[in-house]
Amino acid sequence: MKNTRSQGGFTLIELVWVIVVLGIMTAVATIRFSNITRDAKDAALRGLAGAYGGQLAVAISRIKGRPTGGATLGNCLPAPGTSNRFIDCVYTLVPNPTAAGITRSTYNTGANRFNICTDTNTTACTNALTAGGCGSTSQRFVRVTYTPATGALTVSPPAFCAS
Repeated sequence: MKNTRSQGGFTLIELVWVIVVLGIMTAVATIRFSNITRDAKDAALRGLAGAYGGQLAVAISRIKGRPTGGATLGNCLPAPGTSNRFIDCVYTLVPNPTAAGITRSTYNTGANRFNICTDTNTTACTNALTAGGCGSTSQRFVRVTYTPATGALTVSPPAFCAS
């Protein structure tokens, strides 16, 4: 009697090729998506910096001019007894979303700048205003600088930080 059933299935070589192809696809996907966390942090920082730009536009419209530099205590003009300083019209009016894993440093009145970073540690974010205080490499920093003479709001990574 003759056995007419044929054996079905994959050979060892075919299985090895499938595993090799899957390995290559995994390597490509890992390289492609490894920067997602960094890109998400950068996007969050740019979004928050955009909120400052929007608040600056509101302040310019409200005070009919550009906010001055420096700092005072008060609110944005034209209310009586208030100021037209950047810190009052823009910086203090944009919420600091520390709970979301992003914080900002205190406003540096001498240089009209502050940092926004992906860390809930305000000290680390403030220290990044000076060299050597950038924190861990997982943190992302942007520096927001206001120029009172032109009304420009510049967002850039601190020169000495990895961001």
